[in-house]
Amino acid sequence: MISAPAALGAAAHRVLLRSTATATTAADRWLFVVAPGVPLPERLADAGVLRHGPGEWVALPPTSWPSGPTYWLVEPQVVRWEPATAEVVHGVLVNALLVSSATRLPGMRGQSWL
Repeated sequence: MISAPAALGAAAHRVLLRSTATATTAADRWLFVVAPGVPLPERLADAGVLRHGPGEWVALPPTSWPSGPTYWLVEPQVVRWEPATAEVVHGVLVNALLVSSATRLPGMRGQSWL
């Protein structure tokens, strides 16, 4: 499972569309279901992307928290319960990160407009 900050996750989702099960959380995180075993690239970790693996848990839909619900944007049955290839999702996230870095407006420190 990969968890990305909202702006980065939304940008990646626009490319991935229905190719991977995707959920959003009330904590402004986007979750992408991926196959295990591939380490997260350092540049994604530096951007706040998390790779969840063995021994960790992630609350999936239809979980509700005091801060709000977690819900599917692309349900697992849409992708036949097959996790996406981690390298593909990593690549899309890296591209979204590069676009984000290139489109920052002057004076908007740390904010990107995807």
